[in-house]
Amino acid sequence: MKNRRDFFRNTLGLSAIFAAAPRLFAAPQESGTGMDMKHKNHATERGSGPVVSVETILQRLDENLRLPGVTNIWTQPIRNRIDMLSTGIRTQVGVKVFGNDLATIEQKETEIERALRPVPGVADLYSERITGAPYFEIKVNREAAARYGINVGDVQDVIETAIGGKNLTTAIDGRQRLPVRVRYSPDFRQDPDELRNDVLVTASNGAPIPLGQVADLGVVMGPSMISSENGLLRGSVLMNVRGRDVGRFVDEAQRAVAREVKMPPDYYIEWSGQYENQISAKKRLELVIPVVFLIIFLLLYKTYNSFKEASHVILAVSASKTKPISPLNSAPRS
Repeated sequence: MKNRRDFFRNTLGLSAIFAAAPRLFAAPQESGTGMDMKHKNHATERGSGPVVSVETILQRLDENLRLPGVTNIWTQPIRNRIDMLSTGIRTQVGVKVFGNDLATIEQKETEIERALRPVPGVADLYSERITGAPYFEIKVNREAAARYGINVGDVQDVIETAIGGKNLTTAIDGRQRLPVRVRYSPDFRQDPDELRNDVLVTASNGAPIPLGQVADLGVVMGPSMISSENGLLRGSVLMNVRGRDVGRFVDEAQRAVAREVKMPPDYYIEWSGQYENQISAKKRLELVIPVVFLIIFLLLYKTYNSFKEASHVILAVSASKTKPISPLNSAPRS
Protein backbone atom coordinates (compact mmCIF):
# COMPACT_ATOMS: atom_id res chain seq x y z
CA MET A 1 0.00 0.00 0.00
CA LYS A 2 2.91 2.36 0.75
CA ASN A 3 4.37 1.81 -2.73
CA ARG A 4 1.00 2.62 -4.31
CA ARG A 5 0.71 5.85 -2.33
CA ASP A 6 4.24 6.88 -3.35
CA PHE A 7 3.33 6.22 -6.98
CA PHE A 8 0.26 8.45 -6.78
CA ARG A 9 2.11 11.26 -5.00
CA ASN A 10 5.30 11.32 -7.04
CA THR A 11 4.03 10.39 -10.50
CA LEU A 12 0.60 12.01 -10.54
CA GLY A 13 1.14 15.09 -8.37
CA LEU A 14 -1.49 14.27 -5.76
CA SER A 15 -1.45 15.61 -2.24
CA ALA A 16 -3.80 13.12 -0.54
CA ILE A 17 -4.86 9.56 -1.29
CA PHE A 18 -7.57 7.68 0.57
CA ALA A 19 -8.10 4.01 -0.21
CA ALA A 20 -11.59 2.63 0.32
CA ALA A 21 -11.39 -0.35 2.67
CA PRO A 22 -14.17 -2.96 2.43
CA ARG A 23 -16.57 -3.10 5.34
CA LEU A 24 -16.49 -6.32 7.31
CA PHE A 25 -20.20 -7.12 7.31
CA ALA A 26 -21.16 -5.39 4.05
CA ALA A 27 -22.57 -7.34 1.15
CA PRO A 28 -20.33 -7.67 -1.95
CA GLN A 29 -20.95 -4.90 -4.47
CA GLU A 30 -20.71 -5.13 -8.22
CA SER A 31 -19.26 -1.65 -8.52
CA GLY A 32 -15.83 -2.87 -7.37
CA THR A 33 -13.21 -1.15 -5.26
CA GLY A 34 -12.37 2.54 -5.22
CA MET A 35 -9.76 5.10 -4.24
CA ASP A 36 -10.33 8.80 -3.53
CA MET A 37 -7.60 11.23 -4.59
CA LYS A 38 -7.18 14.93 -3.85
CA HIS A 39 -5.39 17.08 -6.42
CA LYS A 40 -3.02 19.86 -5.39
CA ASN A 41 -4.85 23.19 -5.58
CA HIS A 42 -1.84 25.43 -6.21
CA ALA A 43 0.32 26.03 -9.25
CA THR A 44 3.63 24.71 -8.00
CA GLU A 45 5.17 23.42 -4.83
CA ARG A 46 8.82 23.59 -3.87
CA GLY A 47 10.50 20.36 -4.86
CA SER A 48 7.39 18.85 -6.41
CA GLY A 49 7.43 20.37 -9.91
CA PRO A 50 4.47 21.60 -11.93
CA VAL A 51 1.00 20.30 -11.22
CA VAL A 52 -0.40 17.98 -13.88
CA SER A 53 -3.92 18.25 -15.25
CA VAL A 54 -6.77 15.85 -14.53
CA GLU A 55 -6.62 14.50 -18.10
CA THR A 56 -2.93 13.69 -17.65
CA ILE A 57 -3.68 11.96 -14.37
CA LEU A 58 -6.31 9.73 -16.01
CA GLN A 59 -3.95 8.90 -18.86
CA ARG A 60 -1.15 7.92 -16.50
CA LEU A 61 -3.51 5.90 -14.32
CA ASP A 62 -4.73 3.98 -17.36
CA GLU A 63 -1.17 3.26 -18.43
CA ASN A 64 0.04 2.05 -15.02
CA LEU A 65 -3.04 0.39 -13.53
CA ARG A 66 -4.05 -2.17 -16.14
CA LEU A 67 -5.04 -5.64 -14.95
CA PRO A 68 -6.17 -8.61 -17.04
CA GLY A 69 -9.95 -8.80 -17.13
CA VAL A 70 -10.38 -5.46 -15.29
CA THR A 71 -11.34 -2.14 -16.90
CA ASN A 72 -10.83 1.19 -15.15
CA ILE A 73 -13.76 3.59 -14.87
CA TRP A 74 -12.93 7.16 -13.81
CA THR A 75 -15.94 8.86 -12.27
CA GLN A 76 -17.25 10.25 -9.01
CA PRO A 77 -18.35 7.66 -6.41
CA ILE A 78 -21.84 9.06 -5.80
CA ARG A 79 -22.46 9.62 -9.50
CA ASN A 80 -21.35 6.06 -10.23
CA ARG A 81 -23.83 4.67 -7.70
CA ILE A 82 -26.69 6.82 -9.01
CA ASP A 83 -26.01 5.79 -12.62
CA MET A 84 -25.84 2.15 -11.60
CA LEU A 85 -29.13 2.32 -9.70
CA SER A 86 -31.04 4.28 -12.35
CA THR A 87 -29.80 2.64 -15.56
CA GLY A 88 -27.91 -0.51 -14.52
CA ILE A 89 -24.81 0.78 -16.37
CA ARG A 90 -21.64 1.78 -14.53
CA THR A 91 -20.15 3.88 -17.34
CA GLN A 92 -21.20 6.92 -19.36
CA VAL A 93 -22.60 4.88 -22.22
CA GLY A 94 -23.69 1.26 -22.36
CA VAL A 95 -25.28 -1.08 -24.87
CA LYS A 96 -27.76 -3.60 -23.45
CA VAL A 97 -28.24 -6.79 -25.47
CA PHE A 98 -31.50 -8.64 -24.84
CA GLY A 99 -32.33 -12.19 -25.83
CA ASN A 100 -33.10 -15.72 -24.70
CA ASP A 101 -29.71 -17.47 -25.03
CA LEU A 102 -26.62 -16.42 -23.07
CA ALA A 103 -24.16 -17.77 -25.66
CA THR A 104 -25.80 -15.77 -28.46
CA ILE A 105 -25.89 -12.65 -26.27
CA GLU A 106 -22.17 -12.96 -25.52
CA GLN A 107 -21.40 -13.44 -29.22
CA LYS A 108 -23.30 -10.28 -30.13
CA GLU A 109 -21.55 -8.40 -27.33
CA THR A 110 -18.20 -9.31 -28.89
CA GLU A 111 -19.38 -8.15 -32.32
CA ILE A 112 -20.62 -4.85 -30.89
CA GLU A 113 -17.32 -4.31 -29.08
CA ARG A 114 -15.43 -4.95 -32.33
CA ALA A 115 -17.69 -2.51 -34.21
CA LEU A 116 -17.26 0.26 -31.61
CA ARG A 117 -13.48 -0.02 -31.33
CA PRO A 118 -12.70 2.32 -34.31
CA VAL A 119 -15.25 5.00 -33.31
CA PRO A 120 -13.43 8.20 -32.24
CA GLY A 121 -13.88 9.12 -28.59
CA VAL A 122 -14.48 5.62 -27.22
CA ALA A 123 -12.57 4.75 -24.03
CA ASP A 124 -12.61 1.91 -21.48
CA LEU A 125 -14.54 -0.27 -23.95
CA TYR A 126 -15.26 -3.83 -22.92
CA SER A 127 -18.08 -6.34 -23.07
CA GLU A 128 -19.15 -8.29 -20.04
CA ARG A 129 -18.12 -11.93 -20.20
CA ILE A 130 -21.20 -13.92 -19.30
CA THR A 131 -19.95 -17.49 -19.64
CA GLY A 132 -16.68 -19.04 -18.53
CA ALA A 133 -17.33 -19.98 -14.89
CA PRO A 134 -16.74 -23.66 -13.98
CA TYR A 135 -19.62 -25.60 -12.43
CA PHE A 136 -19.61 -29.10 -11.02
CA GLU A 137 -22.66 -30.80 -12.53
CA ILE A 138 -24.31 -33.97 -11.25
CA LYS A 139 -26.87 -35.42 -13.66
CA VAL A 140 -28.88 -38.42 -12.50
CA ASN A 141 -28.82 -41.38 -14.91
CA ARG A 142 -32.44 -42.49 -14.71
CA GLU A 143 -31.91 -45.80 -16.49
CA ALA A 144 -29.01 -46.81 -14.26
CA ALA A 145 -30.91 -45.76 -11.13
CA ALA A 146 -33.97 -47.78 -12.23
CA ARG A 147 -31.88 -50.93 -12.57
CA TYR A 148 -31.01 -50.69 -8.87
CA GLY A 149 -34.55 -49.73 -7.88
CA ILE A 150 -33.51 -46.21 -6.83
CA ASN A 151 -35.75 -43.20 -7.31
CA VAL A 152 -34.39 -39.92 -8.65
CA GLY A 153 -35.53 -38.19 -5.48
CA ASP A 154 -33.45 -40.58 -3.36
CA VAL A 155 -30.34 -39.77 -5.36
CA GLN A 156 -31.00 -36.03 -5.04
CA ASP A 157 -31.51 -36.34 -1.29
CA VAL A 158 -28.13 -38.10 -0.96
CA ILE A 159 -26.43 -35.39 -3.06
CA GLU A 160 -28.03 -32.66 -0.96
CA THR A 161 -27.00 -34.28 2.32
CA ALA A 162 -23.50 -35.30 1.26
CA ILE A 163 -22.36 -32.16 -0.54
CA GLY A 164 -24.60 -29.23 0.29
CA GLY A 165 -25.64 -30.25 3.77
CA LYS A 166 -29.07 -30.77 5.31
CA ASN A 167 -30.52 -29.05 8.34
CA LEU A 168 -31.57 -31.58 10.99
CA THR A 169 -32.67 -29.28 13.78
CA THR A 170 -32.14 -25.83 15.27
CA ALA A 171 -30.22 -25.06 18.43
CA ILE A 172 -31.45 -22.17 20.59
CA ASP A 173 -28.87 -19.99 22.34
CA GLY A 174 -30.62 -17.03 23.96
CA ARG A 175 -31.96 -14.90 21.10
CA GLN A 176 -29.91 -16.76 18.48
CA ARG A 177 -31.19 -19.64 16.36
CA LEU A 178 -28.36 -21.85 15.10
CA PRO A 179 -29.10 -24.53 12.47
CA VAL A 180 -27.52 -27.93 13.01
CA ARG A 181 -26.40 -29.25 9.62
CA VAL A 182 -24.97 -32.61 8.64
CA ARG A 183 -22.91 -33.49 5.56
CA TYR A 184 -19.85 -35.47 4.50
CA SER A 185 -16.46 -34.40 5.79
CA PRO A 186 -14.22 -32.46 3.37
CA ASP A 187 -12.08 -35.54 2.72
CA PHE A 188 -15.03 -37.19 0.92
CA ARG A 189 -16.27 -34.24 -1.17
CA GLN A 190 -13.25 -32.29 -2.38
CA ASP A 191 -12.45 -34.39 -5.45
CA PRO A 192 -14.85 -35.57 -8.21
CA ASP A 193 -13.43 -39.12 -8.02
CA GLU A 194 -14.11 -39.22 -4.28
CA LEU A 195 -17.70 -38.15 -4.90
CA ARG A 196 -18.13 -40.86 -7.50
CA ASN A 197 -16.81 -43.63 -5.26
CA ASP A 198 -17.31 -42.54 -1.65
CA VAL A 199 -20.82 -41.09 -1.77
CA LEU A 200 -23.18 -44.07 -1.47
CA VAL A 201 -26.84 -44.40 -2.43
CA THR A 202 -28.92 -47.14 -0.84
CA ALA A 203 -30.59 -49.45 -3.36
CA SER A 204 -34.00 -51.06 -2.94
CA ASN A 205 -32.40 -54.23 -1.49
CA GLY A 206 -30.32 -52.21 0.99
CA ALA A 207 -27.02 -52.51 -0.93
CA PRO A 208 -24.83 -49.34 -1.03
CA ILE A 209 -24.32 -48.14 -4.61
CA PRO A 210 -21.60 -45.56 -5.46
CA LEU A 211 -22.95 -42.29 -6.78
CA GLY A 212 -20.89 -42.62 -9.98
CA GLN A 213 -22.94 -45.66 -11.03
CA VAL A 214 -26.29 -43.85 -10.96
CA ALA A 215 -25.22 -40.32 -11.98
CA ASP A 216 -22.87 -38.56 -14.38
CA LEU A 217 -20.45 -36.19 -12.64
CA GLY A 218 -18.27 -33.61 -14.37
CA VAL A 219 -17.19 -30.00 -14.64
CA VAL A 220 -19.06 -27.86 -17.16
CA MET A 221 -18.69 -24.20 -18.12
CA GLY A 222 -21.60 -21.90 -17.36
CA PRO A 223 -22.47 -18.26 -16.73
CA SER A 224 -20.63 -16.38 -14.03
CA MET A 225 -23.61 -14.06 -13.56
CA ILE A 226 -27.09 -13.96 -15.07
CA SER A 227 -28.71 -10.55 -15.54
CA SER A 228 -32.31 -10.11 -16.63
CA GLU A 229 -34.48 -7.15 -17.45
CA ASN A 230 -38.06 -6.90 -18.76
CA GLY A 231 -38.38 -10.69 -18.65
CA LEU A 232 -35.35 -11.31 -20.93
CA LEU A 233 -31.72 -12.21 -20.40
CA ARG A 234 -29.41 -9.23 -20.69
CA GLY A 235 -25.77 -8.59 -21.51
CA SER A 236 -23.91 -5.27 -21.53
CA VAL A 237 -21.16 -3.53 -23.47
CA LEU A 238 -19.70 -0.71 -21.35
CA MET A 239 -17.68 2.30 -22.46
CA ASN A 240 -16.74 5.87 -21.59
CA VAL A 241 -16.48 8.88 -23.91
CA ARG A 242 -13.47 11.20 -23.97
CA GLY A 243 -12.59 14.09 -26.24
CA ARG A 244 -16.10 14.64 -27.68
CA ASP A 245 -19.69 15.08 -26.56
CA VAL A 246 -21.74 12.03 -25.68
CA GLY A 247 -24.63 12.79 -28.03
CA ARG A 248 -22.59 12.89 -31.25
CA PHE A 249 -20.57 9.89 -30.15
CA VAL A 250 -23.70 7.79 -29.61
CA ASP A 251 -25.12 8.84 -32.99
CA GLU A 252 -21.97 7.69 -34.75
CA ALA A 253 -21.73 4.54 -32.62
CA GLN A 254 -25.34 3.61 -33.42
CA ARG A 255 -24.61 3.87 -37.14
CA ALA A 256 -21.50 1.71 -36.78
CA VAL A 257 -23.36 -0.99 -34.83
CA ALA A 258 -26.32 -0.99 -37.24
CA ARG A 259 -23.94 -1.33 -40.17
CA GLU A 260 -21.75 -4.16 -38.85
CA VAL A 261 -23.89 -6.13 -36.36
CA LYS A 262 -26.93 -8.10 -37.48
CA MET A 263 -29.24 -9.13 -34.65
CA PRO A 264 -31.11 -12.45 -34.93
CA PRO A 265 -34.90 -12.60 -34.44
CA ASP A 266 -36.13 -11.92 -30.88
CA TYR A 267 -32.82 -10.20 -30.02
CA TYR A 268 -32.42 -6.43 -29.77
CA ILE A 269 -30.19 -3.76 -28.23
CA GLU A 270 -30.80 -0.60 -26.20
CA TRP A 271 -28.44 2.30 -25.52
CA SER A 272 -28.30 3.32 -21.88
CA GLY A 273 -26.16 5.10 -19.28
CA GLN A 274 -25.83 8.85 -18.98
CA TYR A 275 -26.92 9.06 -22.62
CA GLU A 276 -30.31 7.72 -21.53
CA ASN A 277 -30.72 10.65 -19.13
CA GLN A 278 -29.72 13.06 -21.90
CA ILE A 279 -32.37 11.66 -24.26
CA SER A 280 -34.99 11.85 -21.50
CA ALA A 281 -34.13 15.49 -20.80
CA LYS A 282 -34.21 16.30 -24.53
CA LYS A 283 -37.68 14.83 -24.95
CA ARG A 284 -38.90 16.71 -21.90
CA LEU A 285 -37.51 20.02 -23.20
CA GLU A 286 -39.07 19.42 -26.62
CA LEU A 287 -42.43 19.44 -24.84
CA VAL A 288 -41.79 22.11 -22.22
CA ILE A 289 -40.17 24.82 -24.38
CA PRO A 290 -43.06 25.17 -26.90
CA VAL A 291 -45.56 25.26 -24.02
CA VAL A 292 -43.53 28.01 -22.32
CA PHE A 293 -43.42 30.12 -25.49
CA LEU A 294 -47.15 29.64 -25.95
CA ILE A 295 -47.86 30.81 -22.40
CA ILE A 296 -45.57 33.84 -22.87
CA PHE A 297 -47.33 34.70 -26.11
CA LEU A 298 -50.74 34.53 -24.45
CA LEU A 299 -49.57 36.79 -21.62
CA LEU A 300 -48.16 39.29 -24.13
CA TYR A 301 -51.38 39.23 -26.13
CA LYS A 302 -53.36 39.87 -22.97
CA THR A 303 -51.05 42.76 -22.06
CA TYR A 304 -51.01 44.54 -25.46
CA ASN A 305 -54.37 43.33 -26.81
CA SER A 306 -52.61 43.04 -30.14
CA PHE A 307 -51.51 39.96 -32.03
CA LYS A 308 -48.95 42.06 -33.94
CA GLU A 309 -47.26 43.51 -30.83
CA ALA A 310 -47.10 40.12 -29.13
CA SER A 311 -45.52 38.62 -32.25
CA HIS A 312 -42.92 41.42 -32.35
CA VAL A 313 -41.81 40.66 -28.79
CA ILE A 314 -41.62 36.90 -29.40
CA LEU A 315 -39.65 37.38 -32.63
CA ALA A 316 -37.32 39.79 -30.86
CA VAL A 317 -36.18 36.96 -28.58
CA SER A 318 -34.95 34.87 -31.50
CA ALA A 319 -33.53 37.94 -33.29
CA SER A 320 -31.51 38.89 -30.20
CA LYS A 321 -29.51 35.64 -30.54
CA THR A 322 -28.04 36.74 -33.88
CA LYS A 323 -24.73 38.59 -33.86
CA PRO A 324 -25.23 42.36 -34.23
CA ILE A 325 -23.44 44.13 -37.09
CA SER A 326 -21.27 46.98 -35.92
CA PRO A 327 -21.66 50.26 -37.83
CA LEU A 328 -17.88 50.68 -37.82
CA ASN A 329 -17.39 47.32 -39.54
CA SER A 330 -20.10 47.98 -42.11
CA ALA A 331 -19.00 51.53 -42.98
CA PRO A 332 -16.91 51.88 -46.16
CA ARG A 333 -13.25 52.61 -45.73
CA SER A 334 -12.02 56.01 -46.88
